[in-house]
Amino acid sequence: MSGFANPVVGGQGSLVRPEIKSPNFNLGTKTGWAILRDGSAFFFNVTASGIVTANSVIVDGAGQGVFIYNGPPAHDNLIVSVASAAGADPFGNAYSGPGVSVSAPGAGAGKNIIQVRPDLKAMLVYAG
Repeated sequence: MSGFANPVVGGQGSLVRPEIKSPNFNLGTKTGWAILRDGSAFFFNVTASGIVTANSVIVDGAGQGVFIYNGPPAHDNLIVSVASAAGADPFGNAYSGPGVSVSAPGAGAGKNIIQVRPDLKAMLVYAG
């Protein structure tokens, strides 16, 4: 007899179990991962390479914000931030807030920055 005695998916590729999950999966502590038969999936601390495509993206939670980097996340690589307050990311990149900030990558205070600041009812443009 070859194959698994208790397969995760049936002959037609359908998930026959109610879910598959990592041993540490916990929604309350947001750890691990799970794929449910109803089509729901939970993955915490995901790293994805290549292209990620979605019809909509919803960011929900009390995190610092949404950050886009030019290359891997690192100091001087932050190019876009959307945040509810000013701060610094884990790599030491300062960002403004509340609002959206766009900047050119690279070291120094002279980089071009565009800020959309709803709290100031302003769009600010700096050229270095």
